[in-house]
Amino acid sequence: ATFTIPLDSSFSSGGKYLFKVSVSDYSGNSCYDVLTYQKDITAPTGSVSVKTEGGTTELTTLSDIVVFTAAVSDSESGIKEATLKLKNLSTNEESLLINSFTIGTTARKDTSLYADGDYQLILTVKNGVDLVTTVTKNVTIDNRILAPNLTTDVTGNSDATIAWSYPHQMDRLAGLKYSTDNGTTWHDVSIGESK
Repeated sequence: ATFTIPLDSSFSSGGKYLFKVSVSDYSGNSCYDVLTYQKDITAPTGSVSVKTEGGTTELTTLSDIVVFTAAVSDSESGIKEATLKLKNLSTNEESLLINSFTIGTTARKDTSLYADGDYQLILTVKNGVDLVTTVTKNVTIDNRILAPNLTTDVTGNSDATIAWSYPHQMDRLAGLKYSTDNGTTWHDVSIGESK
């Protein structure tokens, strides 16, 4: 048989409760069982930080490779699930950075894969009794392209040799071109090709 115990207002606060149920028969025999109940009314906590790889300074303007750190905690019923998303504030498009975790975690991400602009990090934390906390942090992604470094070797009447190098990640370059008439005419060059 089952029965329900009505709980009065003395059980409205969170904490640990001890329930004892006793049974007895007509001969005077009795026994009981004890149930410990933890009532969780406290939402979980979380925090988000962004730093360069190996860095110690908290970033709000992001470029290149960064490390996202999500910390989550719930001392009563534990973390059921947490996610970290990056929301583009111009388009409202959300990208999942870290999916379904229950302990603090980090993710290394290349911000050049996202359009420059204003974003919001959204950490959503759910505990064991489905209480939810959302933590947000506004950041800006700014991966402006850098100018190439040019050097030349011109001696006498010989042809000029122009060498170039790029002070950034080469895989970020979509193209390379040159002009010899102050930008009126441009000539495409394969990034691996030398001229």
